[in-house]
Amino acid sequence: MFSGCTKLASLDVSNFDTSAATSLGWMFYGCESLRSLDLSGFDTSAADYQDGLSGFLDGCKSLRTVTLGPKFAFEGARTDRQCSLPAPSGDGLTGRWVNASTGVAYAPDSIPTNTKATYTAQTTESFEGWSQNGGCIWRVDDKGCLTVKPLPGAETGQLGKWLGDDAPWRSQTSAIKSVVIEKGVIAGQRLDCMFYGCSNLVSADLSGLSTSSTTSMESMFRGCTSLESLDISRFDTSKVTNMFAMFNNCPSLESLDLSSFDTSNVTTMWVMFGGCSSLKTLTFSSRFDTSNVENMDMMFAGCTALTALDVSGFNTSKAKTMRYMFSNCKSLTSLDVSSFDTSEVIGNSGPQYGPTGMDGMFNRCSSLISLDLSSFDTSKVTNLSKMFSGCSSLVFLDLSGFCTSNVMDMSDMFQGCGKLESLDLSSFDTSKVTNLSKMFSGCSSVGSLNLGSFSTAVVSDMSNMLDGCASLVFLDLSGFCTSNVMDMSDMFQGCGKLESLDLSSFDTSKVTNLSKMFSGCSSVGSLNLGSFSTAVVSTCPICSMAVRRSHLSTYLISIPRRLQI
Repeated sequence: MFSGCTKLASLDVSNFDTSAATSLGWMFYGCESLRSLDLSGFDTSAADYQDGLSGFLDGCKSLRTVTLGPKFAFEGARTDRQCSLPAPSGDGLTGRWVNASTGVAYAPDSIPTNTKATYTAQTTESFEGWSQNGGCIWRVDDKGCLTVKPLPGAETGQLGKWLGDDAPWRSQTSAIKSVVIEKGVIAGQRLDCMFYGCSNLVSADLSGLSTSSTTSMESMFRGCTSLESLDISRFDTSKVTNMFAMFNNCPSLESLDLSSFDTSNVTTMWVMFGGCSSLKTLTFSSRFDTSNVENMDMMFAGCTALTALDVSGFNTSKAKTMRYMFSNCKSLTSLDVSSFDTSEVIGNSGPQYGPTGMDGMFNRCSSLISLDLSSFDTSKVTNLSKMFSGCSSLVFLDLSGFCTSNVMDMSDMFQGCGKLESLDLSSFDTSKVTNLSKMFSGCSSVGSLNLGSFSTAVVSDMSNMLDGCASLVFLDLSGFCTSNVMDMSDMFQGCGKLESLDLSSFDTSKVTNLSKMFSGCSSVGSLNLGSFSTAVVSTCPICSMAVRRSHLSTYLISIPRRLQI
């Protein structure tokens, strides 16, 4: 009817009787100069024919005041909404409409139907000093408190989106000391890096934040190095799939209650609590469901203050990687992983995770006395390096059930296990292992090692393999194939109780480094190096292997002529 009246600035339709109108579509379309419109007398209950109410106010971009009556239904005679008020746009406008009587603000498509009211375009003057993000406003006050709340007049408001770590308050992260999110703030699908790098943040009350639609909380509190208090007790995490680094590097946080967390859909908990070095209490409930988690790398790495951790209920049936999962949990005296299902833990799963496996899983857990790994299935694992490295209190370890047929790296595996007195590795299949460096380095209490089952045909590095095995009195390496080994430096360094070594089967034709190979072997009286070739040795000739010659009664006899002393 008035479609295309672009110059029309005012229009009085207050006396129109539209009760019988079946089609009001495009009635004011393109009235771009219209500033106000009184539709209080409009009855749209019959509008259903053809266009109904389609495009009713489309293009009325200058509208600032609209009055509706009790019979104005945005649905017309249909059940679904056919039209809305236009979104006020321009400088100083929020895109919302405010009920002049109640002060409540509405998005254009949420204005109540069949309700008598006058609506005015909301201006930013109503929240001077605040910044807008989506349907919310925020500010950091002079005390460093970040407050987030719905737009004035609105009961709820949804946060807008941001990319990566570029949260709306990113430029003020260093000024933020506390956070309050008021009731009615609705989170979107992603809360990634929401407070990332807020290094001066001490307390955060997020009790008003609705997270029922959120799917990712990646790095949400990462790098909040001063954070001491955190209220996330009302978080709904039932749809979250990503908790990567959620609390990573929060070294001031002493307790964390996650009893309300439903993690049934989470697939990654990679470094979730990593670096929470002051964390003493970590509370889970049965709703902390790990049945879909594929990545547990470094999950608790660096939680140095944790004295107790209950993971007995963890379902790990889908876990593909557990690298450094408990690394440097140096205050843990016990850890129940007897129910862990590791059948899907693999070697390299591709770029999604990068390196995968069990390497470093219990690295530097220096207070652990024992571990029950009887449930562990390692048949797909390719990397066990540093798995028990630094477990200096471990006195017993039963690995008889380990299947190592696919393992390629065992370097540092038992490095620093100074209290282990025995190790039965007779079931180990090392046919694919290329790296044995430092495997037993620092195992100073081990008296004997049965390595008769070891296949070393593809091993290239044996450096420091038995370095520091100060209690070792017997060692049979007659079955070792060393034809591909290039580094034997420090291999037996510090083996002070070994009295003899038969290395007559050793093929050293590819070895380039023999530095300190027998340094500190102060009790060795017999050393058979009859097969040694040093043709390609570039680092340290044989004479630098600092063996005490006073104990070497057969040393010179056993050295072949081609070795230059």
